[in-house]
Amino acid sequence: MSTNSDPSPPRRLCLTCGDPAGVGPELVAAALPHLLARGWQPLVIMPAPLLESAQQLTGLFTPFQVAPPEDRVATGQAQLWFPDQNPPDVNQGEISLEAGLIAYQSLETAVRLVQAEPQVPLVTAPVNKQALHLAGFRFPGQTDFLGARDNNRKTRMIMYHVDITIALATIHLPLQEVSDHLGITVVQEAISDLHNFLKRLGRVEPIRVLALNPHAGEGGLFGKEEQSIITPAIAQAQAAGLTVRGPVCADTAFNEGGCFVAMYHDQAMIPFKLIAGWQGVNVTWGLSFIRTSPDHGTAFPLAWSNRVDPASMLAAIDLALRLAL
Repeated sequence: MSTNSDPSPPRRLCLTCGDPAGVGPELVAAALPHLLARGWQPLVIMPAPLLESAQQLTGLFTPFQVAPPEDRVATGQAQLWFPDQNPPDVNQGEISLEAGLIAYQSLETAVRLVQAEPQVPLVTAPVNKQALHLAGFRFPGQTDFLGARDNNRKTRMIMYHVDITIALATIHLPLQEVSDHLGITVVQEAISDLHNFLKRLGRVEPIRVLALNPHAGEGGLFGKEEQSIITPAIAQAQAAGLTVRGPVCADTAFNEGGCFVAMYHDQAMIPFKLIAGWQGVNVTWGLSFIRTSPDHGTAFPLAWSNRVDPASMLAAIDLALRLAL
């Protein structure tokens, strides 16, 4: 094994492969030269044949060496590791148990690594929840899994783009259950988490908190959550010195960009994806380590065709590097 004799080897960033039947391997192949150019060393959790196939497809032949995470490899190349030396074959563009197993193993291995070395940021490629569940994954998504594995830490999904940033008060809930899961503390903590995230990036700007109901409840005519939950949460945040406004009607709030707290998943994701396009980043805030991911899924119709835009993956990497410094 080659070793790096440099007394100050480059810092590492960990990449998972995501669902191997989707666009994850292509995104990783595109990410490796980007990371090396930034002076960081990629540590990829992926079967070697999978990366070789993605490099053949994309024409991006970054040198890599297979070595366990506790080892270091020479500067100027990526480090590759996967716990299963004989991973199952996967049909491209299809949901399967086999693909779910590889994605699950990649995520589990990466989490153990970054927990042991929390200075190593983690960027996860897209997964398919159905395939993960076929493989025994019992969480709504990667965000919930990471929080549970990280000593059941409270986490916050924050969607980041230079023009719009949104923290979610609730995430994967049926719409009819959102109101029952809201509370003054829930909303206030979402405001605080977004404030701390922005502060980490050196940004100081007002946070607008979205109303749950049409017309911000219209004084209680269309719902009382604004009066009983959201307004008191805003008042608590203001008393703590935060610049917070609202409740803001969600149908007009996004006429211009800015920073928001949304009450439920689609209230955040629809405007975010319209504004951010392929440049959006999903952040799991509150972990003991940095974790980001592209703001899109496995894109099975585009997978393994060399047509995927890596912009969101590269944006996720750049944000992870900023947060890790």
